Amino acid sequence: MIRLVISDDHELFRIGIKSLFINQNTFEIVGEAENGIELLNILRKTKTDIILLDYSMPRLSGKELIKAIKEEFPRIKILMLSANSDEKSIVSSIRSGANGYIHKDVCSKELMFALTNIHNGESYFSNTIAPIVNDYQTKSAYIDSECSEKSLSYREIDVLKLLAEGLSYKEIGENLAISPRTVETHKKNISQKLGLSSTAEIVKWAINNRII
Repeated sequence: MIRLVISDDHELFRIGIKSLFINQNTFEIVGEAENGIELLNILRKTKTDIILLDYSMPRLSGKELIKAIKEEFPRIKILMLSANSDEKSIVSSIRSGANGYIHKDVCSKELMFALTNIHNGESYFSNTIAPIVNDYQTKSAYIDSECSEKSLSYREIDVLKLLAEGLSYKEIGENLAISPRTVETHKKNISQKLGLSSTAEIVKWAINNRII
């Protein structure tokens, strides 16, 4: 049996989730928590395989809670089951160590599938979440860090994508709400970091590195 803990501050939602696991032989609900502190206390007393975790939890933020779980219980997997589908919540969860992220409107069959995948060591993101995760993973390979002078910032990645799509400085500026002069500065920085001298080379680099 795969042992689950449900962590959500809405009792009716927890009741609804528990009802999905009645009369089946794969998953067992071993605990439920309505806030972050309660969840950590449960994990210290109860053997758990996967946590179904809402991002917006009282007493500890989603980011803080995921990090605390991963530090104290690195073996436990975390599947975010949340109404929050904004980029900030999703990226924050993945960076903190969540193993998957699905929206609360998924069907029960997809929830079971996601749990099984995560238990088997894979990650899982529902269709509405996956594009945001893919974009983050692409960007994260080139995000600024103290270790690499050639890495690109998020804004530079945005400019690079639009340059590669053939947009002018003015069009890029309108898309990103910055001035054409700022776009030009970003292009110069991109060229210097990547050792490229023309827009054609930038386009080729973007294609080779799957930026577009």
